Amino acid sequence: MANPLLERALPAELAERAQVIEFEGKVGDFGRLSAIVEADLAALDEPPPAPDWAQEPVSVRLEFSWLDADRRIPAMSGSASLTLAAVCQRCLEPFEMPVDTTFGVLFTDEQTSDAGLDAPGYETWVLDEGRVRLQDVVEESVVMALPLAPVHPSTDDCGPLAGGIVAAAPGTVRPFADLRARLKKADS
Repeated sequence: MANPLLERALPAELAERAQVIEFEGKVGDFGRLSAIVEADLAALDEPPPAPDWAQEPVSVRLEFSWLDADRRIPAMSGSASLTLAAVCQRCLEPFEMPVDTTFGVLFTDEQTSDAGLDAPGYETWVLDEGRVRLQDVVEESVVMALPLAPVHPSTDDCGPLAGGIVAAAPGTVRPFADLRARLKKADS
């Protein structure tokens, strides 16, 4: 099955048809997203025992319409659901992080983007040539939805490194609280 997200499409044509695209892919299909996961997992001393993270499924749904009654500004509403391999920033152990995001995108050219579009819930994507590769838009939206510091959903799920920190001050995460003691112990 061909990936419709890889084709360079005209958003105006998709909006005119009120196109709906549903696609099931893999995390490995998204280059930037894969690079982020690889860099995160490379920081581990040992690779995680989890299955191949690049084969994890990604579900995408995109719906196209017009933002305005004059049919000048194509809009896309979308959602993506996936599970990423990540490293918890509290305990520094790998875990599977679910990512579910919704997004809205307006497609404009340089002249329209200067008109000061203000549509709540939508980001503006300026097109150079009138065409867009939808995978780029989806990937950008997923990357922007990722947390800056991924952590397990609960401190109970964290490994032993976070246990001492959480016990010292319940409700407060202080990842460098006993760094000095650990460095002295390592030097001994």
